[in-house]
Amino acid sequence: MKRSARRFWGLEKAQNIIRDALGKSEELEHWFQAPSPAEIQASWERFGAMGRQNALTEVLASPEWQQIASDIAAIAPGDPEDKGAAKQIAFLEALPDVADESLSVGERLAALATCLAQGGSNGAKAKWKGREEDLAALKDALKRLKAVRDNEAKRLAALAIIEDEQTAALATAICAEVAVAAAAWAEAKQAAASLDFDDLQVLARDLLRDRPEIRKRVPM
Repeated sequence: MKRSARRFWGLEKAQNIIRDALGKSEELEHWFQAPSPAEIQASWERFGAMGRQNALTEVLASPEWQQIASDIAAIAPGDPEDKGAAKQIAFLEALPDVADESLSVGERLAALATCLAQGGSNGAKAKWKGREEDLAALKDALKRLKAVRDNEAKRLAALAIIEDEQTAALATAICAEVAVAAAAWAEAKQAAASLDFDDLQVLARDLLRDRPEIRKRVPM
């Protein structure tokens, strides 16, 4: 598993979930039920699907991508034996699938990855005799394409991988440990007849949620 993917989906993701939950005490009951590995993995799948859609939308909406695609398409293809021309041809062949909304997000992202893979300045002058301006324009566009690829590389690599069952099981175990700690903290507060600030928020919410006669008396 690549480190970038582990950071995105693995133990650090589980830690972030717990840290976020601790900052929202009104939602602690949900997290302290210690969701199963299958539930956690399903949430990662949903998050991954949303992330892939957002990544695709953001790249296609960026002025840089739109200008690069327009510039490459405006150049008549060169000799396929030339590396620059071969990259241009591969880009143009994959480009329609990137924009094809009848395809799945995964298929469109695969086409986008093919396009981005063509980034890098290539092209031999000997293969572009009489078309030096076209070669210069193509090299510039491919160079800018590489910059987009480099900017998106980590995110797209992470989104291509959903963490495995072992990591989901680890996240479940961490949630279970947090539940134990939360229960001990609750017992300590009860023994001391104390409330913390979060308790005031949660108890106020519960009072309004569970006591309709009180809820009627509070303007909403």
